[in-house]
Amino acid sequence: MELRTGCKRLIQWIPVKKRNWTTIVFLAMVYMALGYPFPALGQRTGHGSEDSSMGAALAGPAKIIVADDSSYAPFSFMDAQGQPAGITVDIWTLWSRKTGIAVDFSLMEWNAALAAVREGRADAVGGLFRTTGREAFFDFSQPFFTVETTIFFHKQILGIRGLADLQGFTIGVVKDDSAEELIRQKYPTALPATFPSTEDMVRAAVDGKIRVFVADTAVGLFYLAKLDQADMFRHTATPIAANRQHTAVAKGNAALLTTVQQGFDRIDEKEIQAIVQSWTGRTHALSLPWGIIGFCTAGVASVVGLVIAWNIMLKRRITFSLAAVEERNRQLKDSEARFRALFDLAPFACVVSDFKGRYRMVNQNFCKLLNLKEQNVIGHTLEELGFSLTGTDTGAVKDELIRLGSVSNKEVTVLTPEKEPRTSLYSGKIIELEGEKVVLTATVDITPLRQAEQQRRESEYRFRAFFNSNPEGIVLMSLDGKILDISKTFTKMSGYNASAVKGRHFNELVPDVHHQKALHTFSAIKSGLSQEKSLETALICRDGRELPISVKGWRAADEKSAPVMIGVFIRDLTREKNLALENKNLQKQLIHTQKLDAIGTLAGGIAHDFNNILAGMIGYTELCLKDEAPAPDNKRYAYLTRVLEAGHRAKDLVRQILTFSRKEETVMGVVAMTPLIKESIKLLRATLPATIQIDQNISARPDTTSGDPTQIHQVVMNLCTNAYHAMREKGGILTISLENIRLESGRKSLSMEIPPGDYLKLGIRDTGSGIPPQVLDRIFEPYFTTKKMNEGTGLGLSVTLGIVRSHNGLIELDSRVNEGTRFDIYFPLANQAEAKSPARAGSLPKGEGQRLLIVDDEFFFMDVVRETLGHLGYQVVACQSSLKALETFRQAPGKVDLIITDQTMPEMTGVQLIAEIRKTGSMLPILLCTGYSDTVTEQSARHYGINQFLMKPVTTDDLAWAVHDALHGRKEKSILPEPMEHPAEET
Repeated sequence: MELRTGCKRLIQWIPVKKRNWTTIVFLAMVYMALGYPFPALGQRTGHGSEDSSMGAALAGPAKIIVADDSSYAPFSFMDAQGQPAGITVDIWTLWSRKTGIAVDFSLMEWNAALAAVREGRADAVGGLFRTTGREAFFDFSQPFFTVETTIFFHKQILGIRGLADLQGFTIGVVKDDSAEELIRQKYPTALPATFPSTEDMVRAAVDGKIRVFVADTAVGLFYLAKLDQADMFRHTATPIAANRQHTAVAKGNAALLTTVQQGFDRIDEKEIQAIVQSWTGRTHALSLPWGIIGFCTAGVASVVGLVIAWNIMLKRRITFSLAAVEERNRQLKDSEARFRALFDLAPFACVVSDFKGRYRMVNQNFCKLLNLKEQNVIGHTLEELGFSLTGTDTGAVKDELIRLGSVSNKEVTVLTPEKEPRTSLYSGKIIELEGEKVVLTATVDITPLRQAEQQRRESEYRFRAFFNSNPEGIVLMSLDGKILDISKTFTKMSGYNASAVKGRHFNELVPDVHHQKALHTFSAIKSGLSQEKSLETALICRDGRELPISVKGWRAADEKSAPVMIGVFIRDLTREKNLALENKNLQKQLIHTQKLDAIGTLAGGIAHDFNNILAGMIGYTELCLKDEAPAPDNKRYAYLTRVLEAGHRAKDLVRQILTFSRKEETVMGVVAMTPLIKESIKLLRATLPATIQIDQNISARPDTTSGDPTQIHQVVMNLCTNAYHAMREKGGILTISLENIRLESGRKSLSMEIPPGDYLKLGIRDTGSGIPPQVLDRIFEPYFTTKKMNEGTGLGLSVTLGIVRSHNGLIELDSRVNEGTRFDIYFPLANQAEAKSPARAGSLPKGEGQRLLIVDDEFFFMDVVRETLGHLGYQVVACQSSLKALETFRQAPGKVDLIITDQTMPEMTGVQLIAEIRKTGSMLPILLCTGYSDTVTEQSARHYGINQFLMKPVTTDDLAWAVHDALHGRKEKSILPEPMEHPAEET
């Protein structure tokens, strides 16, 4: 009865399939051999006096939570009914009865239990050893009993007496256990493998994953017995540590520690010994009933008989085992002989080394690799031979080898004594050779392969850079004319992508009328004949249009001079063709422009001199008038007044000449066109005859432009005066209109050109006689007029042209004889907010860590802007390449708050970069900086999706305010366009 009761506690956690008589007999032998009696079921020695030893309840919490290991039998574990059980649980249960404080047990993985107390989810650790590392997190009570820790090792391993004998072994320990800290502190070269619990660690040992582990003696024996593997592992006779068991609370919780310690002070040492004895069988000098003694005597006799039978059985097993060992030794010798033969014959470098890296064996290929003799290598490390491993992954390879026991095809770099890097593929495995664990390594030098790959990549990069950046389209074809590849320029030119044309014959892209000529040209190229002239033909683009091109090719050959492919350069002749067709008009415009420039220069010089003369005439006349009385009969006063009036008329004439020659300084500002035109119409109504009707259609909203109101008024009056002269004989209708218009593409007229953008269109139309074609080309020449004597100076239209040009505008003209004439003048639209504001007072605005992306191929400008904005409190990322900036934005669009880009850059212009960003749907603010651009102006910036337009050089004040306004969405500064599906790109 006592035998069954004593074993019940230890075998209740052994799986049913393991609960056989062998296990029970083994446990009985352990107990009887040690002289331990078996307590009765449910008996706790020393508990009978608990009631008499109870004291008054302690002051403290009503309940505490005790955390401990859930698989640390027999100290703490979950029993078959899922309830906490074990020595530690019984001691704390006794503590609860002594103190009157309820105890809740929370058993879990060991490191989780420690974390629960550290983080306040539990109040105390049930029992643990005191270590230096744990003192940083816990306060400890006085110890209440001692537990021995020992090394368990597989029975095939010999010679292990302590930690110093574990070199080269992977040692199993429980994570955050005191054994792990002890091993890492005293033996840093050891190789610990951590497990969440003792049961998991013992299972790993039984499964062969580890062969050595460190555990408390009673706990290790329990789980080995539970897994029916007690005879497979031994443990050292001398423990590596005798640890005193404490309880602990979180660091700084002095009040709780005091309550815990007071409770333990009420527990007698004999009571604790009785609990320990009830679980482990350890005895005390106690009187036992004679019945139990008789039973024990009979039990000992039974055990002696079992031991004798067991010894006979073991002897037979040993005989068979010795024969198996001899056979195994013979096989090992044969295996080692084969290993050495393969080792020496391996076509790559092989070595065997210890865990410190000292070479035990090397083959000839390894000696050739190092250019050393075998006797100079054995016993040395790689570093002692002058070589060194480099690269951040070298340590990871070593760690993986130690952790997993093998690595395969890891790329490492070795520096030779001459500091030459050599790249190798490294494979290694931990093996047992002659009873000792060593590292077998195989190394293949792949330096030539990597160098060849690098050269190939560089060659491919150079080819692709030339292939795709060439301004002419390139097509690679097979010898029979089938397309192999096309460049990006050809794609842009034709609209085809590579997948759409690969495998097609080039003649499929050529109109039928050019087929024969193209075939002759390709045959000549294929034959290697030099092509002196380019073939002019046409290309059928993807959209069906025919593009005029020139083709010039070459034959590509291999290293044996055998032809392998044909390459052709394709040049777009559209511009040349258009230029040829427009050559006559361009020559006429050039002559006209030269004439205007010459006359303008002459007129300007004359006007300046004449203005000086007029200044004296008007001044002296005004002095004379001061001395004359304004009497009706004073002829001198009347004559001088007439002279002064003539002087002022001459002054207005000089102003027209200076405006025409563009030498007069104009005052530019924001002009509201509607009131200016209405004022002109009011003046015209008073001067025009009743036969001429004035119609007005003024609908522009907004209606502001940047210019000189006096000059714009002069444009309106000059054109309306000309319209009056064309209709004065028969009468007619003078129509004046003002409307908003957006140009999606640029326009050219009369040697003037305007980019896309928003404009005010001023239209002045008459129903008069029209302008004859023979004089239409001369009407803007200074002093050219068809009017009668004293009806005009011939400067009206030339001055108008000069004013419109100076306002960055455009004039379009349409005139038909006897039908009338129409003038359309385009003025750039300017919002009232775009008026130049005075310098802002106060300190510069600061950033709040916003992330800015700067793109500029000029390093110094980019660096200055980056430093300036950095000091202002922004996070700045700078790129010298627009392509790299686009890639950076696409990878993390949400990490960019503002982009500042240059316009003129080699890979992609600022406008093209902005267009690509807008295609993603992003509406983040963008600033464009440029030193000069005839494509982008402040007026056309809206069209391109630009929030700010700054001219270089940019001052700190301008830059700081521009960034601040763009980030904070100042409406008076914003010129962000309406969302567009496909923003225009600069070509």
